[in-house]
Amino acid sequence: MKSRSKKSGNRGTDLCLECGSPMRESTEAHKFTVTRKWAITIADAKVYACPKCGEREVSIHRPEALERTIATELIKKPALLSGDEVTFLRNCLAMKGRQLAKELGIQHETLSRYETGFYKMNPTVDRLIRAMVALWYLHRGSETFTAETAANIATPDGEAKPLKMTVYFDPQGVWRRAAA
Repeated sequence: MKSRSKKSGNRGTDLCLECGSPMRESTEAHKFTVTRKWAITIADAKVYACPKCGEREVSIHRPEALERTIATELIKKPALLSGDEVTFLRNCLAMKGRQLAKELGIQHETLSRYETGFYKMNPTVDRLIRAMVALWYLHRGSETFTAETAANIATPDGEAKPLKMTVYFDPQGVWRRAAA
């Protein structure tokens, strides 16, 4: 899928980036790939489809806010983080594996094995990663992360499975997790 950027002359119609035909806009549920093996559902994604060539494009409102919403939900998740979730949170921190491993006081090979699922996640390391992400966003003044969010970091327990969730973009322009 291509990004939404090309517009036709004065009409403001979205054109297909493949064939140049006008795209049709719809709102529908979209499976958003967070990492290679993990996806969430966006309940009300804006989807552009080309009736001529079949090309589909998805427009994500405020992707940085969506990232924070996912991170918030992961911090509150009661089970251990899965490898893909650790990778996602490391990317939220804008860190390479070696850098995060050093900050956590573990070998980078160990972090890599957590991320690939080869090793079961250590509960202490899991909680440290959650705390680092909460502090990262608190320091940046994120509207999604509050001191309450940081105080409510889950104590992980149970099997590490990727979080299944559906999100939507509310009328106030904020990403929210849909009720299960």
